[in-house]
Amino acid sequence: MFAEGVLGVSKNKVCPGESVDFWDDFSELNQQNEIFDFTIDFGDGIKESKSQTHCYFQHVFHKEGEYNVQLKAFNGIKTIIAETIIHVNGDILPESFLDISKNTLKPICPGTEVYFQTDWNQYYRFDYGDGYTGISGVHAYKDSGVYIPNVTVKNACGNEVKIGDGTITVMNQTTFSENVDAFIEDLAAHSKGFSTNTAVQFKSMPAHTYLWNFGDGTTSISQNPFHFYTIPGKYDIRLTLQDGCLNDTTIQLALNVIPNNLQELLIVDTKKVALEVYPNPTKGEINVRMNIGESNYARIELYDPTGNLTKEIDLGPLSGEKREKILLTSPQAGLYNLYLITESETYYQKLVIEK
Repeated sequence: MFAEGVLGVSKNKVCPGESVDFWDDFSELNQQNEIFDFTIDFGDGIKESKSQTHCYFQHVFHKEGEYNVQLKAFNGIKTIIAETIIHVNGDILPESFLDISKNTLKPICPGTEVYFQTDWNQYYRFDYGDGYTGISGVHAYKDSGVYIPNVTVKNACGNEVKIGDGTITVMNQTTFSENVDAFIEDLAAHSKGFSTNTAVQFKSMPAHTYLWNFGDGTTSISQNPFHFYTIPGKYDIRLTLQDGCLNDTTIQLALNVIPNNLQELLIVDTKKVALEVYPNPTKGEINVRMNIGESNYARIELYDPTGNLTKEIDLGPLSGEKREKILLTSPQAGLYNLYLITESETYYQKLVIEK
């Protein structure tokens, strides 16, 4: 029984003295992984044999010429024959490539690492196009410009080829236009200023990094943070934006904060029913302090930024100071409203939850 198989080969064109790998590609003909007696004739007077389920041979051709390599496999029942031709020539040029496609989609910033791909199994040397050469597949361009890199590859014959793959554009290009923008939400509705202990939201245009300086000694690195001012006054707010090339730009805002006489201490009439919520902002742990003069039935209700009731606590009759801790698991970031509801009055405090 005879069958024609496929002889796998690492390369068909080689230099004198260069090794070539051979293997059987009989997976469809030997699905049971039977043991075969393999014999390979390299066509230059040399043969090798071995017995196993699959075979692998390595051979060096020392003289120029064309060699008909034949592999025979026999398992006592069927014979499989596979052939290929090897061309050995000292004038063969190396076959390789240079791939910089990941770096040519758009301009990159100075100092950004650029990745080069080539055939690492041959001798090679990169010319990065900026006066530097080397064998590293990673390079950073220090200055802006258009660079044309290449790789020189040498084979066992000593023949060289130089291969390119387009250009790399390095540009210290800021993503900020003249119309950089940041603003205070609802500023027009607070013509006289924001009251103390009122949540103020700041908003910024997209950037790589953000640094808000609220003018009261506190900062934030969020794009659109909330902030509470506890002391009346005029505040100068500075926002520093940075783009992907590490270019900075600064935006200045002004804010007036006025006393909140009605809710500053959250004292109502002569009953001195007080409500304090801290820390504010918080990431999910809320401490509530209540100071109710007489016995009152009370409960706490907490509403999320969408207006849904997210927590309700029945406090029962109260007298004097009472403290309650609320723990929220993975809460949605934003502005919450916390209400203290008694038999006769309702008090509330705004609360910011950050990520």
